[in-house]
Amino acid sequence: MILMKPLLTYCALPSRLHDLTDDSYQFVISQGHAPLHPFKALPQGKDFGDNGRFGRDFALKFAFRMVGICDQFYLFGMSDGTVQEAEKALELKLPINLHVERFDPDWRRYYPQLRDKYPFLEGLIRNNNLTV
Repeated sequence: MILMKPLLTYCALPSRLHDLTDDSYQFVISQGHAPLHPFKALPQGKDFGDNGRFGRDFALKFAFRMVGICDQFYLFGMSDGTVQEAEKALELKLPINLHVERFDPDWRRYYPQLRDKYPFLEGLIRNNNLTV
């Protein structure tokens, strides 16, 4: 039996889907990989996030650093922040896997505006065989 080496996997989940943090975390584990989830490393609330004392920009800078130590990138939902994280993963030539259909029922609503702002997103959607 050949065992697959677990890959450190960045979990990109919009804050509006924060309730799915554990589900996305467990999904990565079920795939045989080790999750690095920013909501577990930098918990939303009083310290990080839009209303946290460090603020969203600070949290995003740390998120980009976390992307940089990962072997692959899982996108679980569409938001400005998760697409910025995906752009960083693309710059670093990380494999990017989209799981938006499973975790983000509203991703198609956010996609048009994000596609206009981040042109690479259209190719990412097409390469993952998603239909808009």
